[in-house]
Amino acid sequence: MKPAHSGAPAGFTFDAKHPLLVVHSVSDVRLARDRKGVMIVLTSGDAQKFGGITRQHNQGLLLLEAEGRVLEAMQVTAPVTNGIITFKHPDDDAAAEYMRRRFRVGEFK
Repeated sequence: MKPAHSGAPAGFTFDAKHPLLVVHSVSDVRLARDRKGVMIVLTSGDAQKFGGITRQHNQGLLLLEAEGRVLEAMQVTAPVTNGIITFKHPDDDAAAEYMRRRFRVGEFK
């Protein structure tokens, strides 16, 4: 995930060589009860890092990238300190679909 600096007139600053956090594994991943999203639970170390990132970039944007493409621009409205991130279908369609495929959880309905 990378920050989008609010001072940049065009919107985003993207530095693929220096991501703020690289997640290789998660503690848990589940299809939402309504089957319209995916919830991931970060490992405790990644959860602490992500909490710090979302505190630092509160009210900013973070980009979620996978497979060489940006899946989502996440608006940070409050620090995320519980390590749980939910991607809802269809609002967060690309990210939700990627998480569903990557972690082999059920199909959306």
